Amino acid sequence: MPGRPAAGYFTLETRAAPIELIAVESPLARIEMHGMSMAGEVMRMDRLPSVRVAANERMRFAPGGRHLMIFNLPSTFKPGETVPLMFRFNGGTMIKVEAVASAAGADAMPMVMPMSGHGAH
Repeated sequence: MPGRPAAGYFTLETRAAPIELIAVESPLARIEMHGMSMAGEVMRMDRLPSVRVAANERMRFAPGGRHLMIFNLPSTFKPGETVPLMFRFNGGTMIKVEAVASAAGADAMPMVMPMSGHGAH
């Protein structure tokens, strides 16, 4: 829907070393990492400056928890199209991913990104 932000979901999986995701970027949109939390009876959404994943762990970015907020996608953008994403990690590691967009509420195949601790540049 034009003018409305989209959400992005995926899983990071580490192996021998911890990693820190410091940004996700796209030439098509502005992207922020967000987390959900409860403050009493009120659910809050806060921007996350980075996300650390311990060695040999899996961290999900999923509805109701950590997620990407994707702003300013072109108004002509449709489900089934791809969004180029650049995941930036501490130490200079970068991973490029082509994510497939799905309609709100649709079952989407989550992206799983295994990390060796060194990653690809």
